[in-house]
Formats: sequence, C-alpha cells, structure tokens
Amino acid sequence: MTDLFDQYVLEKKANRSSSTEISLQPISSGFVALTNEETKPMFQPEKFIFRAQSNIIDLAVSNNIMVVALEGCQVKRIELSNPFEVDTVVISKRSDDQIDKIFLDILGCHLLISMKSSESFYLGRNNKKPRLLQKLKNHKIEAVAWNKFSMNEITTGLILIGTSKGLVCETEIDSEEKFLSMGSEKNVKVIFNVNENRDIEEPLTGMHMEKMNDIENRYVVILTTPSRMYQFVGNASIEVASFQNVLSVFNPDPTPFLELPGTLSYSNLALYCLKAKQTPKYFAWLTAQGVYFGELDFYKVEVKSNVTKKSRILLTTYNKNELPVSISISEFHCILLYENRFVTICVLNNEEDFSEVIPIKHGTMIGLRSDSIRKTLWAFSESSIFQYHIHQESRDVWKLLLNKNEFDLAKEYCKHNRAQMDLVLRKQAESLFNEKKYVQAAATYALTLNSFEDVVLKFLDVNDNEALKMFLQKKIGNLKPADKTQLTMLVIWLFEIYLNQLGLLRDSGEPSEAYDVIQDDFRKFFSQSRIKNCLEQNKNVIYDLLSSHSDAENMIYFATQMKDYRRVIQHRIQQNNYYGALDVLRKQTEENQQYQSDLFEQFSPILMQHIPKQLVDVWKLRDLDPKKLIPALVTQTQKNDTKSLSYAIDYLEHCVYKLNNQEKAIHNYLISLYCKLDDEVPLLRYLNGQSEDIGSVCYEPKYALRLCSENKKDQAAVLIYSAMGLFEEAVDLALKTDIEKAKLYADKPENDDQLKKKLWLKIARHVVDQQQDIGRAMELLKECQLLKIEDILPFFPDFVTIDRFKDAICDSLEEYNKHINNLRKSMMDATESAKLVRTEIQDIRNRYGVISGQENCAVCYYPLVTRSFYYFPCTHVFHSDCLVEQVKMHSKERIRTKIDGLYAKLASLTSSNASSLEKTRLELDEIIASECIYCGDIMIRTLDEPFIAPDEYEAVLQSWS
Repeated sequence: MTDLFDQYVLEKKANRSSSTEISLQPISSGFVALTNEETKPMFQPEKFIFRAQSNIIDLAVSNNIMVVALEGCQVKRIELSNPFEVDTVVISKRSDDQIDKIFLDILGCHLLISMKSSESFYLGRNNKKPRLLQKLKNHKIEAVAWNKFSMNEITTGLILIGTSKGLVCETEIDSEEKFLSMGSEKNVKVIFNVNENRDIEEPLTGMHMEKMNDIENRYVVILTTPSRMYQFVGNASIEVASFQNVLSVFNPDPTPFLELPGTLSYSNLALYCLKAKQTPKYFAWLTAQGVYFGELDFYKVEVKSNVTKKSRILLTTYNKNELPVSISISEFHCILLYENRFVTICVLNNEEDFSEVIPIKHGTMIGLRSDSIRKTLWAFSESSIFQYHIHQESRDVWKLLLNKNEFDLAKEYCKHNRAQMDLVLRKQAESLFNEKKYVQAAATYALTLNSFEDVVLKFLDVNDNEALKMFLQKKIGNLKPADKTQLTMLVIWLFEIYLNQLGLLRDSGEPSEAYDVIQDDFRKFFSQSRIKNCLEQNKNVIYDLLSSHSDAENMIYFATQMKDYRRVIQHRIQQNNYYGALDVLRKQTEENQQYQSDLFEQFSPILMQHIPKQLVDVWKLRDLDPKKLIPALVTQTQKNDTKSLSYAIDYLEHCVYKLNNQEKAIHNYLISLYCKLDDEVPLLRYLNGQSEDIGSVCYEPKYALRLCSENKKDQAAVLIYSAMGLFEEAVDLALKTDIEKAKLYADKPENDDQLKKKLWLKIARHVVDQQQDIGRAMELLKECQLLKIEDILPFFPDFVTIDRFKDAICDSLEEYNKHINNLRKSMMDATESAKLVRTEIQDIRNRYGVISGQENCAVCYYPLVTRSFYYFPCTHVFHSDCLVEQVKMHSKERIRTKIDGLYAKLASLTSSNASSLEKTRLELDEIIASECIYCGDIMIRTLDEPFIAPDEYEAVLQSWS
C-alpha cells in the first residue's frame, strides 16, 4: 500500500508529457498584481503537487535538494532534478515526539533535525538512518550557522548552533559512522549566552557566519533573537579550532547589541548573496516592530566593528497589527509571507509592488525558504508547497533609480534596452546641464538620441567651447566606420574650434598654462588613428585652415603626423633653418625608401650650398643612389675651392671605397674632381686601385685620359695609357718625367717581343738623344735582353769613339759565334734524325704478318679469305666490306658520303685507268684503314654510347619479352 506522496510520484510518471520536470500548477484564484496586467507577473507562484498522509511541519531547500519534515517523525528527501526518486527516512519511532525544525546546509549534504523533546538528530546525504546527537541532548536547536568555508560532503566543519535557551554552541559533525564512537558530533562547547544577565529568556532565531578573504582568520558572526541583533567581528583561534575568541571579542566589556523591543515570540533572519560563495549583500530581520533591512559590508572589517549599514525598518502596508510569519530576500525585494498572503516590498523605494492572496483551501502558510545556489523561492503550509518564479526582477529597477537620480546604477539595469537607456542618459544630461556641469553634460548628451542641432545650440547659447568640443569628440567616437561624411564634418569643425582657442590665447601675447593644456589636448586629438586617417584624406583643407590661422607651429606638427616631410623641410628652409631641415632628413626611416630618396634628391642641392659637411655626413648614413646626388655635388664644386671639393670627394670616396659602388658616372665624376686638385696623389692612388684590365675598370678611360691631359696630370695619364694597352704612348709620356717608369711600362707587353724591343729602343734613343749618356745606353743592353749593340748603334753620333762601347761589341760578336755553333749542331742532329726516319719507313714497307686459313673476320666471324680483307698490326682482321660498314657507322655524314663516292668511282674505273684506280684505292684506304676500329680513336669515342640505341630500344624490349 502506498502513501499519498508516493501516489504523487506515480502520478508524475503517468504524466511525463508535462512540459516541466516537477509538476507545478499556478494558483487559480486570489492573484492581485500591482504591475501592468499585460506583462508577466514578477513573482509567479506555481503549486508543487505534494500529497501526504500527514501535515507538513518544516521544509528546507538547498542546492536543488528539498527536504520535507512531516508529522509522524518522517522526512522526505527529493532531488529536484530527479523528483521521481524520493527517499523517506523515519527519524524517531517515539509516538510522543514530533519534529520541530530542520536545518539543511548550503550544499544539501548535512541535515539537522530538532525535535520537540529537545533531542537532535543528524542525517547525512548518503546516510539511510539518522543518528542521535548525544552531546546535544537537552539543547533544542533553533538556529544553525553553517561553515561554508570548511564543510564538505563528509563533515560539516566547525559550526555554530543556537538553542531555545539562547546558548551558542560550537561543534563539528561527520557523516561517517565510526566504531566505538560516542556520537557523530565531536565535542560540543557552549561559547556564548545571549540571555546572560537578562530578566527574560529568548531563543536564538537567526545565525550566520562569514570569513574575511582579505584578512586571514578573521570571522564575522551575526546572531538574532526576537528582539536583539548581535554582531561579532574577531579573529578565530589558530591553535585550536574555535570561535570562542570571536564571540568573546568584547570581553570584559558588555556585548553591544541592537534592540527592537516587542512581544513577538518568533523571529527570522534572512540574507541574500549574489552568488552562493560570495559574502551576503543584504540582510532582513523580522521583529515585532517590522522588518529591519539593511546592507552588509565585509570589506576590511575591523575588529569589534559593525558590518551592517544603511539599515532601516520596512513597514508593511496591509495591516499594521499583523506581522509576517516568515521573510526572505531577493536582489531588489524583501519578501513577506503572511498566513494567507504573499507580499513583496521593493527595497529601493520601500513600497509594496506585488501582493498575492493565497486561497484558504491551501491552508495557513508556515514559512518561506530560498535556495541560495539555484536562486529558487519556496513557500509552504501544512498541506501545500509553492515555488515562486521570479521573472525579470530588475525590469523596473532602472525607473526607480532614475527617479532617485541614481543615474549610474539605473544604466546598469537598462543597458540591454536602448529606449530605456536613452531616457536615463537624457535625464542625466539635463541634470548635469542644469547644474552647469557642461563638459560632463556634453559627454552624456553625445550618448543620447537627442537632436544634434538642439544639443549644439544649447552649448553655443552658454558659450562653452570645452563642452562643445567634448560633445563633438564623443559624437565622433560613436560614429560607425561607414559614416565618413559625418566624421569629416565633425573633425574639421572640431579642428576649427581648437585653432580658434589657440589663436585667441596666442594673440593675448602672454604665455599661459591654458595654452599649453589646449595645445596638448589638440595634438592628442588629431594623433588618434581614426582622426589621423580622416585628416589625411582632407589634408588640403586642414592646411588651408592652418594657414588662415597663421599657425605655423601646428602646421609643422600636423605635417609631421601626416608624414608630409616635404612640407616640413620646405618650411625649415624658408625660415633659413637649414640644420632643422637636415634634422628632418636625418630622422627619415627605411619604411619608404623611394620617398626618402626623393626628399634627399630634392633638397640636397640647396642644403649643399649652406651646410655641405653636415649634409655629406648624413648621406653616408643613408642608403642613397649616389647618381641622383651628383647635381647637388655639382652646385658645391662649381666654386672650385679646395674646401668645397673636399666635401664632394669625401662622399664619392665613401661610395667608391666603402660601398664598393661601380657606377661609371660616380667614378668619372670623382676623377674629374681629382683632376682639379693640385695634388696628384689621390688620383694616382685611385688609378692604382683599379684593375689593369681596361674592360674591368669602373671609369671611362678615354674621358679620364682627356681630363688628365687637360689638367696636365701626366703620371695619371701614363697609368691610363698602360691600362688601355697603349704602351707606346705610355712610354713616350713617361720619358718626359721619369725614365724608370718608362722602363716599367716598356716591360709590360708580355707576349709581344717585337713591341717590347720597340719600346726599349725608344728609351735608348731618349737616353742617347736627350741625355747623351752613352754609358747609360750601354746599361740598357743588360736590362733588356732583346736589345743588341747593333740596334742602338745607329743612335750614336758619327764621331763617337769606339772605346765607349768596345766591350759591348765584343760581347755581341761572341754571342753571335755561340749562336752559329748552336745552329750547326742542330743541323747535324736533324740530319741524323732524317736518316733514322728513312730507315724506319723502309722497315715498315718490308713488314708482313702470317694469317691462318681458318682466320675469321672480327666483325662477321666468317672465314677471312673468302673476300678481300684488311690486316692491322694489332692482328685484328676484317673483311673490306665489314670494315667499311663499321667505319661508316661511327663517322659523320660527310665521311660516309665521301666513302660512298669513292666506292662508286672504283666501280666505274677500268684497268685501263690504272693510275686513277690506284689513287682512288689509296684514298679509300686512308679513310677506312687509317686505324683499327677496335684499337683506335673510334672505340674510345663509343665509350659513352649505350649498348642499345634509343630508336632500337622498344624493338629489343619486345624481342626479349
């Protein structure tokens, strides 16, 4: 046989098509909503179908776990996510005892049951049977402060228990049963008594503890009775787990308290947390004088201080003589449950905004319970359970806050509704404008949908440019990327306002801090990336504005921001600030190499005229095209003074020697500058550093030679002549200055002894004709082995005495004699060699070989003597026709054609033409029998040929397959 609650479960299984997991039905009558009837009620009740054989005594809900205490000492545990699995536990079998209250921790793991007999039981989540708490005997539990900071599924951690006699006990309870244990609870210790030194005895009706995160080991404990509230802030003991130090923090002084006297025999303490693990935000305490409500502040709470603030009494509006039976708190409401009514009071304006009459058929209401984790609200009577669904509790909060001029909070609660947000912003802007806080008002107006013209006229009427600037800036920030036209108009207008302000301050003639502030703000404004992009597209307009205001300083700054360095440099040059212009060039980065090069090319000519050294130093630091800088160098070198030339030469030498530049224009120009110098050493150093191969030099030889000739740089010209291979001209020119150098160049021709002899004869003639030094002329014979005495004798005067060169003549005659003897010996050796050759030829003609009758051709392997054949000294033998075919196979087309022609000619000749026949046969033999095809060059040439020709490969492959 099943009870009524089990019948409810069976009914749920039969109606699983229901849209809700837990069967809830709306209350059908007695509903009175104070909000608009067309909107969904903020608090909507739904009845939880619960039928039991006995009356409901108490109810607890935490972490989606519901526990219902019934008459008959039973509790029903329901996991609301799976309501069909109901756990029924009998607490006590004593017929004279009843459950008085139940207490469920925040996790839904630990349940304390307080009996009317003052006995207490514990039931863990996984326990099937309750356990009597022996050490709490005679202590009737009225309130529990759970320790959410140290509890888990097994243990409660150290908790505080309030009794009906006003005692505060601390203990810790484990859900696991231990062998030989005297009880689930550990030591129970009384640490405080609220009725001490009182004439009347009150029970503890509410308890709560919090641990401070910002201060180690500091706790807050709140206790309430029907008429008093206690607050304790202190540090718990570190050595021994105990809250006694916290509750005795005021000793030996009396413990302070808040008293709201009355004759109410019951009370209720409710707290609200935004999130379960956070500290509570609000509290509500039910007293005889009403509901005492306030905020809680746990931030860096000092010892002995209070955590409550902004506290007040919320008066009920239904019947001043009737008090609620239970209270609870949501985010914006204090919820009051009367015996037959459900009422909510908005804590923002202390006004009742929702009321519901609960039909008599549901019985007298007993209490309210809330699940702080799931944020659900439950009300119950002896026979019914209701869940109140909270719908958009904050929907009207913005309006209430707006009426209180709490604009910032109002915006938090309407940020998802554009129309509501606009109304709040308008009210806030109007309030700020009326308070003459024009800048703040402008920033707020910019966020509204107010007419742009109306807002602008407001600030123009009060002549506040700062407010107008703020409004325009905020409007710019609110524009979408596609609103380019509006953006351009606002930016230019704002630009004009800034320029007007700066112009007025500048015209005052006195430097002021205000000018610096506006200037700094102005530059920050157009340095923003979005503004900068807009200005860049309208540069000409901005330049016109800056020019009309004669604001050169900001023009330069703006041009710099736009990277319009050309305009900046032009301005510097117009102000004769050449160093400033050069500084702009120096600061150019490598981002746009072409733009940088163009700037240097454009402005270098004028800068070269005023600061050549500094400009050249900057050139050296940049990767520039030297050819494009030649015009600037030309303007500098036109002066032809040594100092001007040195700057140009310095840069060109940097290009040539450091950068290894090989542009002919650069090298030619460097040579032209060298030629203008009095000192020929730099030019000679440069030419000596060039290659001796005229095709590899970096300059134009003819151009360089002309410059050297025009500027009488003979030594340099000699070097160029030598590089060009014009040794005669080099020697002729060298003889004018240095005969030793002439000798050096006379030895230059390496493979042309005739030319070398000719050059040395020039030197000899010069020595004899110009210097008339016979002895030195004789020394030339030793320096050049090509010269003989007879070569230079014609240069001597007719009447010179022979004694001067007698030795040379004798040496020459002796050398001739040796030469004649060598020739005679060579002739004799040649005669002997000729004899040996003739003998060898004769032997070859008489040479023969023996061939066997069984000898086969080395190509076709047929008997050799069957046809005409060839015999080679290597003993290879071939048929004539086989040899011809092999030779043709490995010969070029021209040879093959010639062989075929000779064979045709042999066929056409008769024995009457014996001489022609013999001649043709000999010619054919020279072609085909000049070497053995297996031992000669033909075989060597075939080493890299494949065994199978490419055109035969497929046929051979098929034959193999």
